[in-house]
Amino acid sequence: MAIDKSISPKDPVSCRVYDENEGRRLNIVIGIILITSFLLKIVFLVYTDVIGGSLNSYQYSEFLINYQGGFVRRGLFGETLYQIYRLSPFPIIESLGFFCFLMFGVVSVLFYYQFKKQNICWWLLLSPLFLNFTAYIVRKDYMLYAILIGIVFLLRPSSRDILNKSVACLLVIFSLFIHEAFIFWGFVLYAIILSTDKRHKLLNYSFIALPIVAVGVISFFKGSTEVAQAIISSWNAIIPAHPLVHIHDNSIGAIGWDTFHAFMFHLKHNVSPSLSGGGIILIPLLLSAAYYLFTNYMVYFSRGTAEERNAKRMEISLLYPVFCLTLIPMLTVLSCDTGRIFQYATITTFSAFLILPQQRVCGMFPGWYKTIIGRFNNWLDRRFPPTKTSLIFILLILAVNPYHFNLNGCWTESVIGSIISNCLNICAKLVKIFL
Repeated sequence: MAIDKSISPKDPVSCRVYDENEGRRLNIVIGIILITSFLLKIVFLVYTDVIGGSLNSYQYSEFLINYQGGFVRRGLFGETLYQIYRLSPFPIIESLGFFCFLMFGVVSVLFYYQFKKQNICWWLLLSPLFLNFTAYIVRKDYMLYAILIGIVFLLRPSSRDILNKSVACLLVIFSLFIHEAFIFWGFVLYAIILSTDKRHKLLNYSFIALPIVAVGVISFFKGSTEVAQAIISSWNAIIPAHPLVHIHDNSIGAIGWDTFHAFMFHLKHNVSPSLSGGGIILIPLLLSAAYYLFTNYMVYFSRGTAEERNAKRMEISLLYPVFCLTLIPMLTVLSCDTGRIFQYATITTFSAFLILPQQRVCGMFPGWYKTIIGRFNNWLDRRFPPTKTSLIFILLILAVNPYHFNLNGCWTESVIGSIISNCLNICAKLVKIFL
């Protein structure tokens, strides 16, 4: 979808009017840059994580956590996989790689369809804060994103309201048993929708309470070193050549981490100015830049009247800060996967924005919060007036390192930086081949 050029330049929050041919050329160039960045990342991901993948890596070991050492967090998917493999062995790495890319494809198509339906330019989908963050495609993330999208669809107003909420509740609990981090983003959206729904209030709060109970159970059965070793032994007993080894720093090994040690490790690497490249200062700045990009993008790169575009802006403005706030525990003491956490906030925000009716989104938040957000946006417009050029620039350079935090990683993950770094990597490999 091309940029809307029918808006008056006198509108302070509207696009400028450009020559039609100039606009068409710009659309083509930006589109090529975004697609090139995305394809290069996908090629290197397939090369490293699928062709060169190992069951002992963080990526694949995450899927292998099962209940063979006793009930433990994150074990539901792995136990299912274990029972299937026992009945009929299959190539695990290739099958999991295919499954992950399938989930990525499903989520990508759903988002593209919704962007097109709402007349929003697709460029934002290939931001490194959105679908162009490919480092964690081979993980459980896109499966959870697909489930979240299904949950939000179920929670839209419907004649089958109670049935839909019941199914949504089961999906939330299912997601928590797959990965407990869902509590900080997917569950938050689910709880906000239900708690602000005026129909069946008592039932709504019951549906919110059940996943919280599930989190309590998961927290109690967090795992131990013995459980991790039992999981490894169970797989080695049925996989030829016994490929798994006990590694402290992979997904199975993390089951045995001491809670206090894990908190301090993450806190040290996430907020220490020396170790994290100034993350304590720069992560809030990057979140602010993401807010600026996402909210103003709705005005400058979508079609519709000024009122419709500003309404979209307000929806994003209300949603995004909430999920950034609820993800603070992960940004500090629960995870070093910084880029992954940024994507959690982005996916959750746009799932609600694209699927729920506009009035429903605005109705989920109190008047005082909407007033603060409105005043903040007005202040941003005065102090940092957006333009189409500035937003494209941010889109092309804004990114976050996949794990820990460092500026070099942010650059190489960005659209422009990824093209340069991946092309240099290709040249280096070619030199090794021919020399």
